[in-house]
Amino acid sequence: MLLAQLGVTQSFHGKGTLVVMRTAKMNFRMPEILEGMSLYLESLQLLALTIRDITLYTIKSCSGEAQERLTGKFDLLRQENKVHLCFELYFKWIEHQCPMVMIRECYRKQYGLLTWGYPIMLYRIRNQKLQLRYMGFTEEIIKLLREKRWEDFSEAWKGLMEQEEREARKFMLDVNLRL
Repeated sequence: MLLAQLGVTQSFHGKGTLVVMRTAKMNFRMPEILEGMSLYLESLQLLALTIRDITLYTIKSCSGEAQERLTGKFDLLRQENKVHLCFELYFKWIEHQCPMVMIRECYRKQYGLLTWGYPIMLYRIRNQKLQLRYMGFTEEIIKLLREKRWEDFSEAWKGLMEQEEREARKFMLDVNLRL
């Protein structure tokens, strides 16, 4: 029921469930959705506050080969026009490359909480050129990685998370959701 309310699943002829990502009319007054949205916003806020330093620490800790692999993976997302997956790629990279176990675990959990934002992203895609923005971001970070501009690469992630947080808060205001 909750996944259907979020637009993640739908009934299939009353005999099963399909996993879909569509915009659905969400009941933002449901306690489960309120709690999830609250966790989503807190997660974005925590990431906006920490992502720069964690990214910089991790990229500097990587071998040159690992840095090149990361660049190649972002470039592949760009070539395949799947730049909306940049977050997933980033969090998997942190989970596998950050030398600090606690950070890897915290960021793995943070990524899990960000899934609450998928329904919001679907609404935003309808009203914006979100894919174009993510394409521009991905092209920028590929350039920064190739030029080994680690501080700027880290700053770019911070800027993106701050923007995501602002837009999520705006969306919540637009739908009259007070957390």
